[in-house]
Amino acid sequence: MVRTLTRQNIRMSYQALLQIIDARLKAKGLTERQASLQATKKPDSIRTIRRGNAPKPRTLKALAAVLECDERILFDAAAAPDAAPLAADAPATEQQSSLDPPPNAVPAGIPAIDFNAMRRDVEVHGTAIGGDDGDFQLNGGTIDYAKRPPGIIGRKGVFAIFTQGDSMYPWRSKGDLVYLDPVRPARPGDYVVVECHGRDHEPGPAYLKRLVAETATKVRLAQYNPADDRIEIPKSRIKRIYRVIDWPELLGF
Repeated sequence: MVRTLTRQNIRMSYQALLQIIDARLKAKGLTERQASLQATKKPDSIRTIRRGNAPKPRTLKALAAVLECDERILFDAAAAPDAAPLAADAPATEQQSSLDPPPNAVPAGIPAIDFNAMRRDVEVHGTAIGGDDGDFQLNGGTIDYAKRPPGIIGRKGVFAIFTQGDSMYPWRSKGDLVYLDPVRPARPGDYVVVECHGRDHEPGPAYLKRLVAETATKVRLAQYNPADDRIEIPKSRIKRIYRVIDWPELLGF
């Protein structure tokens, strides 16, 4: 279930939020000034967050669009009980609340994350574009290694793939890295990769989607582009379902 984004039920951890923003800035090759201008037409929007001021929901949504990530990544990765409440959308002069952390403070309980210190030992498995019958094929072999974020240290079997196509844009764009968990079962609402059986020992089609529902005989999936939440695959066709490990879990929040 997608939570309604309101100041009553969202609390911000600026450390976590900024680490996600910084990772996407690097991936997109943008400076924080460029991203701020594109999102809000103001050059200091991200710098304002760094100073400890609570961002407005519309600011986070605009940044998510510019950084090409699901806005829920920014909201969920920033959820923490010890930080300040999200600022209201009503126009007003931003002021420091008594609940706001002081500028440059790290909220209690949120460890600093050093992306450069992460071990690069998560296998990236090769894929091929699957054509009309699938997003891609898991065609085997390790083509690269990705960094291991702190939330999956010690987790066995985790691997990664590069997104093919744009059916899940803006949550993921073509070429984005996706981490997959082959052990923990997926639940409705999770992002998944559904791998189907192939023919004559060849890889079958695979689909990167969102799991809507699962019955004894079929799974129902959703995609964003074009929007469709009634994609059904018989279980007899399915070889395996991999749960996508998204940023909050990867970073250990």
